[in-house]
Amino acid sequence: MKILPNIPGKTILITGIHGFLGVHTSIMALKTGANVVGVDLPGSSTRGKKVRFSLGGEQIPFKEADLSNYEDWPDILKETKPDIILHLAGATKRGLSGADWFGNIHGNFLTTSAMIQAVISLPEQERPVVVYPGSQMEYGTSSVPWTEETLCRPINPYGASKLASTNIILTAERAKMIRVCVARFSILYGPAQPPTMFIPELISKVLAGVNFKMTEGRQKRRFLYVSDAASLILNLGARLLKQETLPALINMPASEPRSIREVAQQIVDCIDKPVAIEIGAISLRDNETIESWPDDSLAKSLGLACKTTLEDGLKQTVQWYKDNPWFLKGSAL
Repeated sequence: MKILPNIPGKTILITGIHGFLGVHTSIMALKTGANVVGVDLPGSSTRGKKVRFSLGGEQIPFKEADLSNYEDWPDILKETKPDIILHLAGATKRGLSGADWFGNIHGNFLTTSAMIQAVISLPEQERPVVVYPGSQMEYGTSSVPWTEETLCRPINPYGASKLASTNIILTAERAKMIRVCVARFSILYGPAQPPTMFIPELISKVLAGVNFKMTEGRQKRRFLYVSDAASLILNLGARLLKQETLPALINMPASEPRSIREVAQQIVDCIDKPVAIEIGAISLRDNETIESWPDDSLAKSLGLACKTTLEDGLKQTVQWYKDNPWFLKGSAL
């Protein structure tokens, strides 16, 4: 797979440009030669700018808007006239509370619905192509291997709202109203990921010299470094723009399966602090499976691949957190 496409003069609109994936993708998008613009929630720019600069990126023009509000979309599309929309905005809460249900439906499904509605309202020749990052959590309790044909059974509002977003995008594609690709990811990780996920949470605890409580760690998962995810998204957008025929849903490639316990030990070894991983201190979540990851055979047949090994990705991630202690301080988040 070519690392980055060459699309000079084209315009890429990135929603959620100040988020974890949005920041990394926006930095990489500039290297394609395209014009890059972004949109994100009001109040997100201060943190986003600081993260972007820490990663060696430059400021990118952006507009503040609540993307779940359809009324904001026509003006955004009129002002930016994008050739490609990378729809990365969304909620990420994994809980089961009423607030989590509301936040995920609002941040994922309503945002995506408004985007699709606005795009298909444009004259057909002006409609941009769309790439949307799906999640392995859409598969939920379905039996592995998870292929693109697997019936999804999500078990939390995050997975359900991502699946609902995927379905409305694929419906628009089947109706031949828009050219899209849903890139369904395994577990993403990398620099500047908030410490609500396993890898950044573990890094934050170890750097602080705090023992880390975890399950027995027998669960095996596949992981994808965020820069590889950004490269994949950009390549899909460029291939759609060039009228290449692509499946509308593709499980993205990732590392070979690794146990959570093995990943934890690699992180501790990278940091080299006198802390303990308390194996078995907590129980598995309800419905948590030991082996679960998407099958990426289709992606590989299309020439899609990831280039960063898990070992190198973890080292780069740990080093970024070491170099940017401000990120883990509550006042800076």
